[in-house]
Amino acid sequence: MNVLVTGGAGFIGSHTCIELLNEGYNVFIVDNLSNSNITNISKIQEITNKPIAFYNFDLTNLNNFCVLDELSIDYIIHFAAYKNVSESTTKVIDYYYNNVLSLLNVVKYFEKKCKKIIFSSSCTVYTNIENVPMNETIDLGSIFTLKSPYGSSKMICEKILYDLTKFNKEWNITSLRYFNPVGCHPSGIIGEEFNNNKYMNLFPSILSSVYNSKKIKIYGNDYLTKDGTCVRDYIHVIDVARSHILALKKLSNNYNVYNVGIGKGISVLEIIQEFIKNGLNVEYDIVDKREGDVELVFADPTKIKNELHWEPIYNLSDIVKHTINYYNKNK
Repeated sequence: MNVLVTGGAGFIGSHTCIELLNEGYNVFIVDNLSNSNITNISKIQEITNKPIAFYNFDLTNLNNFCVLDELSIDYIIHFAAYKNVSESTTKVIDYYYNNVLSLLNVVKYFEKKCKKIIFSSSCTVYTNIENVPMNETIDLGSIFTLKSPYGSSKMICEKILYDLTKFNKEWNITSLRYFNPVGCHPSGIIGEEFNNNKYMNLFPSILSSVYNSKKIKIYGNDYLTKDGTCVRDYIHVIDVARSHILALKKLSNNYNVYNVGIGKGISVLEIIQEFIKNGLNVEYDIVDKREGDVELVFADPTKIKNELHWEPIYNLSDIVKHTINYYNKNK
């Protein structure tokens, strides 16, 4: 089976390509490298010892797709998108243009060639963020109540995909709503970048602070949580990657959605303490809360466990050990 992976050189995309190759799929990657590094292609091949076809082009231009004309594709996994929630508030047009148009061009080009899609979505599509644990039946509400243009762009994409399956039963589509993918491949060969200011997620921020001998900022310590810091659902990137394989194997002619999270919250301070326990010298300062931060967000993963028989295989200790291993090999 041939799988086209858009954004396959990125963080989650590259780890998913590794899992696909290990499962025996042929992988074709499209990526314009705006959020990734070309070296990830060779790293995927190094880990799997299997070939990959790589196409470097921008999905927002439908004319670029002609390089795929001779390919026979059985499945599409669509990761390609801008992904920084904070950045999306200052680059509103860029986020809608890139994220929505890329998806539209993918489904337009493949409407007569391949109608089986796994879509990379996000828990940011949920509006009722106080209702935890979050499950897929929560009313998504109005797009005007979403917290960021990033989340809104994902919600618009999900609506497009939902309508495709509603009005044309030939489409088979599943959206996976990630919570907080973190960690690195156990080999230490590939992982989330930590020495680039574009990446503002917690784990690369921790590594970047150590790498640059700076203190990391903890935004608030008086939330109504176990230690006063924000709590999120952190899940190993390989467990996220595995969910795509299982979703791909169970695609059906309707629109399905699944949360991808471990189902419990972990605080910012707990994560920092786990890094310290594993020998990394993490120093931090408590600073004022950030506008819009929510104290508690985690998934209800019951549906994906029951229907796709997915279970996370890595815990926080594994995640931190794999992250430090990657840091030590790449610093």
